[in-house]
Amino acid sequence: MITPLKRTYYLDELFDVVTNLPDWTSKKEIESIVFTDEISDGRLWKYAVSGTPNHKASIVDSISSSPLNSLMIHSKGITTGYSYWSYSLNPEDIEVGSALVLKIKAEGLTAGGAFFAFRADTNGADNSIFFYTTHGHPVVGTTAFGESEYSIRVNYFPSGVDELKTFLIMDGASSGTVFFDDIQLLKYQ
Repeated sequence: MITPLKRTYYLDELFDVVTNLPDWTSKKEIESIVFTDEISDGRLWKYAVSGTPNHKASIVDSISSSPLNSLMIHSKGITTGYSYWSYSLNPEDIEVGSALVLKIKAEGLTAGGAFFAFRADTNGADNSIFFYTTHGHPVVGTTAFGESEYSIRVNYFPSGVDELKTFLIMDGASSGTVFFDDIQLLKYQ
């Protein structure tokens, strides 16, 4: 991560006792919404496949946590690989040092499960500054929307981020259908 503010502070502290803590050490409590998606325009979300999963995806209005739609991935049989929905966001309104929380609601799934990832890139390339995922804790089982909310927290937003990417992923070893909705990115200052 690119964290020049932290580096400067730690170098100063190493050679001299610092009595005043910098702002970024205080608890971030002021919440504001950076992004919320009602999934009304499918052109913003891109669907892709990696490997050979037997999946199909669509934007549906029949099952959702809140209006209008949800993103659906359905497994037509257990196989390998994975498929995912992705969304890219320009983080111009996110200040360095902010905490970020990505929240998602999901419903229904078995076997390998579904998960999501949150990545920050620089210079428009796949040069990742940070990458967080719920892969170790997939969404598994049949739960109704509202019963479970999944989130990823980034405690310090670094400088140099040109693009934030959200990935909603279904493992090829999964069976069933997953619906993703109420996708929200919050910042805390």
